[in-house]
Amino acid sequence: MKIYLDMCSLQRPLDGKVKLRITIEADAILGIISLLDQVK
Repeated sequence: MKIYLDMCSLQRPLDGKVKLRITIEADAILGIISLLDQVK
């Protein structure tokens, strides 16, 4: 399985968590990265 994350998505956890949408997207990206780390 291939997962493509562009630089905008990888930078999302570094953005300010002012809006709920940004927080949800940041948590999703960190979750994906965490899952990929477990697969190794």
